[in-house]
Amino acid sequence: MNKIIVIVGIVVIVIGVILLGTFPAAFYKSARNLNSDDYQDGEKVTVYGTITKIEYSSLINKTAVELDGNLTVFFDGHLTGYHEGDYVFVTIEKTNIIQFGNWKVSAWQSTAKDIHYVSSMQLYFYILILIGIVLAVIGVLLR
Repeated sequence: MNKIIVIVGIVVIVIGVILLGTFPAAFYKSARNLNSDDYQDGEKVTVYGTITKIEYSSLINKTAVELDGNLTVFFDGHLTGYHEGDYVFVTIEKTNIIQFGNWKVSAWQSTAKDIHYVSSMQLYFYILILIGIVLAVIGVLLR
C-alpha cells in the first residue's frame, strides 16, 4: 500500500464532497436575496437561483428571465435551452437604461454565454470525487 497516494485520494474526495455540498451558495449570491440598491451601474455579480419565469419579446428582441420570483435579468435575443424550473447561475451586470437628471431606471442584463446550469458544474465535482476514489484504490493496490 502506498500511503501517500491513498492520502492524496482521500483529500481529493473530501475536497470534491465539500465543493459539491457548498456549490453554488459558497461562491455566488442568491437571486432571492439580491438587493439592487447595493450595486452601482456597471457592477457585475454572479447569482444563482431557479428560473421562475422566462419570456421572449420579439418587439425589443430580449428574453426576460426571472430568478426565484425576485430578480429579472434581460438577455439580448432569444435565450434558448433554459426553461422554468431550471436551477442556474448567471453573471449579471447592472445597467442604466433611462436617466432624467437624478432619476434613473436600471436593470440587470447578461448574455447567453454567462448563464449555466448548476448541475453541469456539479458534474465536475462528481468527477473530482471519482478521481479521488481511483487514486485511493490505486494507492491501496500498490506495494
